Amino acid sequence: LDPVFGELYAGLEALAELLKKNKFLRVLSLRSNRIKAEVDDTMQEWDAVDEVEAARSSIVGEETEDGVTQPPNPDDVELAVKQAEDAIQQFGADTQLYKFMDPFRKYHRIVTLDLGANLLGDAGAKIVAAALEKNRSVRHLDLSDNEINLRGIVHLTRLVSRNSTITTLVLAKNQIKQRRRSAKAMKITVAQLSAFSEALTQTMSVTTLDISDMNLGAVAGAAILSAFARTAITALRCGGNELCAAPIVRAPRKRRA
Repeated sequence: LDPVFGELYAGLEALAELLKKNKFLRVLSLRSNRIKAEVDDTMQEWDAVDEVEAARSSIVGEETEDGVTQPPNPDDVELAVKQAEDAIQQFGADTQLYKFMDPFRKYHRIVTLDLGANLLGDAGAKIVAAALEKNRSVRHLDLSDNEINLRGIVHLTRLVSRNSTITTLVLAKNQIKQRRRSAKAMKITVAQLSAFSEALTQTMSVTTLDISDMNLGAVAGAAILSAFARTAITALRCGGNELCAAPIVRAPRKRRA
């Protein structure tokens, strides 16, 4: 119960009020509380392109009478990027999860945030990642066992490329499942996991990474480890991924004549 306005809060909203008013809490664990996003990610499951980059590349220049395409207008590109950024920050604004994460944009107190063993999914990863982009206190983030798939990795890629505070990131037991075992699906998976690996080199803040039991396999595992030689990683947990297993990729079906 809010002592000033007499409003009754429950669940994640009550915790959000706690985050706003408690100046001493540093460790918050909410494991196994069935926390979910209550909203679907608008992007396609296997679309490995960040929304901001998609917006940036969608702006093209005008074609002249000679058939030459001019460079895009910088103002149009800036506007498209800003709209994409705003959409990401407002994604799921009516959900309990968003209301819980929103204080992390303003209050920089919690050092350890454990959301493991919940039901966040890709949409939940998007809400959490957006809220923590500019947070300056959370150093240990645990998102293990949350049904986060490739789209969620897209959002976490953006997070690790922009946040310079997080030092420990736990993603264990978020199995990267491929519904279609095809060369195209594997190519998309490799591209996004490579982008995640590359993002770790940008802020050089993450020193401990747990990607164990993510069902990566040899090819995807190599992709996520591709840039690690240039990161600040000092502790890596990657057991249970069958990194030495032979990849299984189905050949494209031949069309009947």
